[in-house]
Formats: sequence, structure tokens, C-alpha cells
Amino acid sequence: KEPLTKEFISFNNQVGHFTNQNFIIRLYALLEYYEIIGNDIKIDSSLPGADELDILRRLRKYFSHRSAPYNKEDTEQEKLYQRIITHFNIPEPHPKDFIISIDTVITPVINKVKEYVLLKLSQ
Repeated sequence: KEPLTKEFISFNNQVGHFTNQNFIIRLYALLEYYEIIGNDIKIDSSLPGADELDILRRLRKYFSHRSAPYNKEDTEQEKLYQRIITHFNIPEPHPKDFIISIDTVITPVINKVKEYVLLKLSQ
């Protein structure tokens, strides 16, 4: 009933970002459980969806092992950040954290990972 404040919008965006991080971690865990990916399972780069699966793997590692915001001074983080910008054709990058919005990153990752899994299981 009240107008949205800048503080509420910021808080809501933070909650959404955390939820998206959680989804990435859980999707990876599901794929690991079904032995599609894991420490001893190499991604088959010849299959469609391999790039998205690799991005998912790297984001999961970052979100699972760090709670700090994106650090562009960290070479590994910057490389992943730029890869996401390029791979998903993101026109206006957000410099404070990894871009993992549902429409630009998560949905395309889901679609390509499904394709990868179906092809992997049919081999």
C-alpha cells in the first residue's frame, strides 16, 4: 500500500540475487547427484550446453565457497564475469556482482543444460 522506497528495492534485489545463487548451487548438486558433473566427471565439450554447464560449475564454486561480493581485481573472478557478459550478450553489465538474472542467465543455462543432459544420457 505504501510507495516503494529505494531501500526496499535494494533489499528486494539482494534477496532475488541470493535466491538465484541458491538455485545455481542446487542445480549443480542435482546434476552431481545424477553423475552428470562432478570432481571426477569431465564436461563433454562436444555436446551442446557444455559451455553453460561449465559456467554453472564455476558459478557454483564461487557461490559455495565465498560470501564476499564480486572482486574484479581477482583474475579468476574477472575472467568468469567477462565470460558471462560475452556468452549471454549482456549489454549493460553490473559491476558489483555476477549477473545471474533469471531471464538473461538462469533460463538459458537451464535450457542448454537440459539439452546437454538428454544428449549425455542417450550416448
